[in-house]
Amino acid sequence: MYAQHEEKTNTVFARADSIAATYEASAIENLPVLVHNLTANLASKKEKFRAIYMWVSTHIKNDYYAYERVKKNHQKFSEDTTAFLKWNSKQFFKALRNIRKHQKASCTGYAYLIQHMAQLANIECVIVNGYGKTATTLTYENSLPNHSWNAVFLENKWYLCDATWSAGKVVFDEGLPRFEFDYNDGFFLAEPSQFALNHYPLKKDWLLLNEPLSFEDFVERPLVYNYAFQFGISPIKPLKMHNNIKFGTPFKIKLNTRESIKYDLQLRIFKNGNSTTANPKITVINDEISITHTFLKTGLYDIHLLYNEKPIVTYVLEVYKN
Repeated sequence: MYAQHEEKTNTVFARADSIAATYEASAIENLPVLVHNLTANLASKKEKFRAIYMWVSTHIKNDYYAYERVKKNHQKFSEDTTAFLKWNSKQFFKALRNIRKHQKASCTGYAYLIQHMAQLANIECVIVNGYGKTATTLTYENSLPNHSWNAVFLENKWYLCDATWSAGKVVFDEGLPRFEFDYNDGFFLAEPSQFALNHYPLKKDWLLLNEPLSFEDFVERPLVYNYAFQFGISPIKPLKMHNNIKFGTPFKIKLNTRESIKYDLQLRIFKNGNSTTANPKITVINDEISITHTFLKTGLYDIHLLYNEKPIVTYVLEVYKN
C-alpha cells in the first residue's frame, strides 16, 4: 500500500535537502537562477524535484489573507465552476509577483510556483484544483472547490504532492494569523489512497486510484489530519465520519501504518461538552492496528484518535438502544 513512501525512503534525498537549505527566501527574485542552483548538481529528476519542493515548502509562507481573498472569489463563482477555473488560471503572474515581493502564497500560489519551477527544470508538472478537507473547511455535497495542489511525472509515473500542507500551519495569536513553518513530508509524493482521504480533484483522473472514488463517498469520509500523513498513518475502517452502533457493540477503528505506534495511541471522547480519555483495546497484526472501545452509555459522541498527543482522525458516533 505504501509503495511510494518506500520509494522515498530508498531514494537518497539528503543532498537535495541540503542544497534546498542553502538558499534564502530572497532567491525567489530570480527563479531561473534559483532552479538552476537547486538542480544542476543532482542526477535524477526525482532528486531535482525534491530540491524544488523542499525549498518552496521551507521558504514560502502561507498567506492567510491571500487565502481569504481567494475564498471570496470562490463564493463569487459559486454557481459556475468553469468561470472559477478560468479566473483561477489567470492568477499566475499576480501570485508570482506576490511571492517575489513577500515570500508568501495561498494554495494556488504554491501550486503555480511548484509547477513553474518544475517546468524550468524540464520536469512535467500540473496544477490540480479540487477540494481539501480540514477541520475548518469541511466538504459537503454543494461545496465549492477550495484547494490546489500538484501532480508531477517522475520516472514514468505520476505522483501527488501538496506543498501548501507540507509547509506548515497558520496559528492565531490574539485573533491575528501567524504562519509557522513545520515541514510535513507526508504530502511529498503521497500515496494516492491516503491522499484521497482529504483531497478530491475536480478531474477524477487525478485521484490516481485503481478503484474509483465518488465525490459523495469522499464527503462522507472521516476527518483526517495532517499529522496522519506525517506519521504514515492511514485509517482504513470505518471510512465514514458518521457512524452508529447498537448499545453494547464494540466500536472498532482500523489503521494502516508504516511502523508500530501501538503504545502512543489515545482515544479522546467528547459528549455534551465533556471530554474523557479512553483506554481502548489495541491489537497489531503486521502493519494493521485495530483500536476497539465499547461505549457504556447511549448518545452522540465525537471521537478523536491521537498519536503522540496529535490528532489523527475524527469520527462522530451515535450509540443507540433498540
